[in-house]
Amino acid sequence: MFFRLLSRKKPKHYMLAFYLIACISIVSSLIIINNIDRVDALHNKNIESVASSITNNDSFTVNKHQNLKQGYGLFIDGNFVAVCEDSDIIYNTLLNVKTLLSSNYAVDESVVDVKIANEINVDKSEFDTDLFLSVDELSKVFGIVGNSLMVDKDTLKLDVTYTSLKTVSKIVPYDIVYLDLSDKNSSYSRTLQNGADGTSEELITVTYINGDIVAQETVSENIISEPQIQIVERGILNSTIKTPASLKLFDLPYIGRISSQFGWRPSMRDYHNGIDIVHSNNTVSCYGDPVMAAADGVVVFAQESYNGYGNYIIIQHEGSLQTGYAHLSQINVVVGQEVKVGDIIGNIGSTGKSTGPHLHFEVIVNGEKKDPLLFLKNIELLG
Repeated sequence: MFFRLLSRKKPKHYMLAFYLIACISIVSSLIIINNIDRVDALHNKNIESVASSITNNDSFTVNKHQNLKQGYGLFIDGNFVAVCEDSDIIYNTLLNVKTLLSSNYAVDESVVDVKIANEINVDKSEFDTDLFLSVDELSKVFGIVGNSLMVDKDTLKLDVTYTSLKTVSKIVPYDIVYLDLSDKNSSYSRTLQNGADGTSEELITVTYINGDIVAQETVSENIISEPQIQIVERGILNSTIKTPASLKLFDLPYIGRISSQFGWRPSMRDYHNGIDIVHSNNTVSCYGDPVMAAADGVVVFAQESYNGYGNYIIIQHEGSLQTGYAHLSQINVVVGQEVKVGDIIGNIGSTGKSTGPHLHFEVIVNGEKKDPLLFLKNIELLG
């Protein structure tokens, strides 16, 4: 019937309407298909967005964190080690490790400070329940077995640093000083006093890491015996040394002016074995002025009217050094008395063989009298 209807001759306006309806139907179908594709794409995009949110947001990771539990995590040098329910378990275990480690190192000194050298951090947070350890389990991590520390390849080894106090004996070397003689050739040399080393005790701190010494520092030093200087007499005639150097061992016994030098005195035709000191002002007498000990020592001689010396004192100093003080008006010390540098031991006078008030001062080395100017400090004050 349909075909018959088509075969009939229809007016043109009917054919135009038929084609228009057909075109509208085809366009509508394409629009519907396109909208379905757009909805599917949008749906897929929303699914990806939600999935991404679940992956990046811990609040959605139900499967990943379903066994979480609050505890204390132990981190050593930035690396995770274990989790415990109580932080005291961690701290007490570390204290036990530190004690056992320090006892492993055989040292004779008294240990005063023990520390674990590693960086230790304990953080409170939520952790997987499978990571939690008991006291015994954490102890095994560090190799603690009973009261011993059994460190092997399967245990965690910590570095321990500790400081100990130690007393050591040391040798204090002696110095060599020279008496420069301008009247002797440079080839001349003679030892007047042999040197001897001294001894001291030092209290030191020694710092160890795993039993190896990494630092040492002196806390205090106690001199047991002072070193004895070695005194060598040498000639400087025709040498590069032109001016005799003072050893600067003694203070001035009296500040004044030298009226007579050490050595041969042509005018008096004798050899002067000391120096004479008078008041720096020619018009002022030095009589009665105090005489001071030139250095610490012990009085070994103190006698009045001793031959040409008059009232005479000798003080024994370090080693074989002595100083003599003659022509005193008064002696204020006795034999065996200890004196300090600057102590007043007597007063200037003119006793014995003397032409007027002055201090005759001597330096004696191993029984030989030497030029005092080679031993005195501040000789520029003796105008």
